[in-house]
Amino acid sequence: MDSISIAAPNSIVMVLDPISGHIPEWHHCEPAVLASPSAVSIGTLQEFEGETTFFLSVGEYTAPEKGLVLRWEGEIQMTAERLSVLSAQAEELLGVKVVGNPYVRIWTNHRSEPDAIWIDVES
Repeated sequence: MDSISIAAPNSIVMVLDPISGHIPEWHHCEPAVLASPSAVSIGTLQEFEGETTFFLSVGEYTAPEKGLVLRWEGEIQMTAERLSVLSAQAEELLGVKVVGNPYVRIWTNHRSEPDAIWIDVES
């Protein structure tokens, strides 16, 4: 498992294939997690209120930490072999090598402004 804590620029990150992922249309409203067939956008704690901690794991299928709730799960369509967690500025925060279209689960500790986000990838 990898992790990083940052004040996410624009209070949003994307989980996608950085080559072919199409970011879902964002309406800056609840819920914090929106998806398209090839990407998931996740709202974070407001950038100026502090850091959000992101966890990226492979194949840990149960709720990872007390207080986190499953907010989204599904397959992400891929053309590349790397699934990335990108900032709004397209900087890779975390990433993992995948084969095919990975099944992804996303847990957060708050519906609209989480400061803890766990992303689990099954490939």
